[in-house]
Amino acid sequence: MRRPGTPRRSNATGHACNAAATRAAEVAFALEDLSGIREPVTVRKAQRADLHFWGFHQLRTFVTYKAALAGVAVRLVDPRNTSRTCPGCGHIDRRNRPTRDEFRCVSCGLVGPVDYFTAINIGRRAARHAADDAA
Repeated sequence: MRRPGTPRRSNATGHACNAAATRAAEVAFALEDLSGIREPVTVRKAQRADLHFWGFHQLRTFVTYKAALAGVAVRLVDPRNTSRTCPGCGHIDRRNRPTRDEFRCVSCGLVGPVDYFTAINIGRRAARHAADDAA
């Protein structure tokens, strides 16, 4: 139930984050470490609400909680260049992202959805850090 005076959007975000965390708590997690993302930024007044309703912290909190209940590790990785790195050849370039949703490697020509390739890169970074920690 929604608390009086809170926007419906935050309640919907909470439900979505909780559902995603519950479904995914059965495997290991790798998340981008987005701490500090809300450092002072200049945005138009109309965009301020959208910026501050972004539920990344809530999702991270839910995922961490559910993973702990299931005994699953959560690893935070540096988000730098995760969406600009080609998962095929490792080439990093701003031009690899011609549009917001499309990835096209300027080195090897690999084409696909940015979100999918970013997820691959995040997972690889987490695996690399886990291997480093084990060594």
